[in-house]
Amino acid sequence: MKFLRVRNWDRWQTFRQDRPAPPWIKLYRNLLADFEFNALSDSERGQWVVILLLAANNNGRVVDDPYELQRVGNMSETPDLTRFISLQLLESEGKRRRPRKRLYDTLEKSREETEKSREDPPPVSPPARAGRGTRLPDDWTPPRDWIEWAINEVEASGAKLGQGVAVEALQFKDYWVSKPGKAATKLDWKRTWHNWIRNTIKYAKPKTNGAAPPTGKSRRLQLLIVQGSQAILDEAHRLGITTPGKADDELFALIERGWQRNGDQGRT
Repeated sequence: MKFLRVRNWDRWQTFRQDRPAPPWIKLYRNLLADFEFNALSDSERGQWVVILLLAANNNGRVVDDPYELQRVGNMSETPDLTRFISLQLLESEGKRRRPRKRLYDTLEKSREETEKSREDPPPVSPPARAGRGTRLPDDWTPPRDWIEWAINEVEASGAKLGQGVAVEALQFKDYWVSKPGKAATKLDWKRTWHNWIRNTIKYAKPKTNGAAPPTGKSRRLQLLIVQGSQAILDEAHRLGITTPGKADDELFALIERGWQRNGDQGRT
């Protein structure tokens, strides 16, 4: 004769081993929340309770015969054992394999994962590593648009640069080319140039009242200072007239004043 076992009988129906089986069974209230139990019809739920009562007489086992169960359990209808087996409430006694996941457990896990995904924000990817900075090249010369921007900033601020934008460009180059270590590497040299000019304007003396605003011609002269004065300095170094260093600043300022005087004479 074949038998069926109530699944997890030993887990839910625990009794003292030194005493006979009690005349009652444990029926937990959370059975009303059990997915498999709620999947049964009202008549099947009643049959299930009778099956539990019969299994208590044989350590969680019932005969695999629906007609015998109907007779012994005084049921008005023959229980459909395949229905209880499909819901994993009953299992064949010979199949003592690793228990399969119950449908309720699978659905409950899926529901919990769905709720967790709604509550927890998606993981944020770490920011990409910024590119490495670079040093200012030894042969660097300021682009035309950099100089034009600096001239516009100086004019808009009303500040008076003692040596002009051209000398600031030379000082900018000398400072960063000679500066050692990682502090001399920058990701964006154009922004570094902007900050340099803004700081220069911040500490510069304001223009005296009545000073004539720079004309388009004077602005062109300042651009020529950057382009032409560097060539003059290079030639002076080549001939040994000056040496790179502080003398460059003085010569650069002298050249700039010469350009400005020529520009002033051209306007008169």
